[in-house]
Amino acid sequence: MAGTASAQLTADVQAALAPAARYVALVTRANPDGTASQLLARPDVAATLTDALSQARESADAAVRDAWGDAPADPVLWHLLEDIAAQYAGPARLRTAVLAAYASVPARQFVPGHSAPGSHPSAEAAAERAAAVRRAVLGFARAVALRSRLTMEVARTAADTVRVLAQGRARVQAGEAVRKRWLARRDGKACHWCQSLNGVTVGMDDSFLPHLAGPADLTGHGRLTQPPRPYRGMLHGPPLHPHCRCRLMVVTSVPPEPPGEEPARAQGAGFITAAQIRSMPEAKYKGLVAFLRAALHELGQVIGALVSRS
Repeated sequence: MAGTASAQLTADVQAALAPAARYVALVTRANPDGTASQLLARPDVAATLTDALSQARESADAAVRDAWGDAPADPVLWHLLEDIAAQYAGPARLRTAVLAAYASVPARQFVPGHSAPGSHPSAEAAAERAAAVRRAVLGFARAVALRSRLTMEVARTAADTVRVLAQGRARVQAGEAVRKRWLARRDGKACHWCQSLNGVTVGMDDSFLPHLAGPADLTGHGRLTQPPRPYRGMLHGPPLHPHCRCRLMVVTSVPPEPPGEEPARAQGAGFITAAQIRSMPEAKYKGLVAFLRAALHELGQVIGALVSRS
């Protein structure tokens, strides 16, 4: 599903910019004696690039919103949409790419006695320049599509975190004692930094940043010396980085026993408290009950054998 969405976003961005690439290349080729400044000063070229960027931005914006889904509104979503807007805000970066491509093919003129008879150096240079400009626009499309896909992936994981945080805070307001726990992917493909957070449990409003492994904890991981920088300095849950597959989980927090009960608890060491039973997962509880029943049955068999022998 995620791969399909990423592929669709790439196709949408490229489809928005491909006509602009063809049009600018056509104008470049039709004006062999023009300059890059004259090309970009043309109202039709400026309008074509601006419209193409606007369509590409709409596709990227929609992809991020779809990835966010029905998660509650959160500042992270608005930051992500601001990132998309910045990528497509005005044709400045695209104009720079066109200028560089234009300058990569210098103008050539027909020189009597040097140029081949019947050749058209100016037209040939214009054709090469047009091809370079077209490649530059399409290359820009691939670059912004990649960046947009990363933003979309961050939105998807961040939305899951926002949902879990909202559920956990609702339980806190209802009077439950809960905390949040970072869970790294279990297929062995988690990065060193995410693995260092696996199982870390903190308060619902606390940051995981203090628990992130530092450079001193890194051994045998190549050239990585610093952990990924959390998105906008916040780390209330995944993602830690693009393509992060970690998730957040709300767990019940068992309150500490009052100091006055310590001596009595020491005498009953080895027994499970009522609070521990209430916080126990259902599968584990059923397993313990089944084990105790089997143990009682076995004990009954042993006692019965002893009685029959006596």
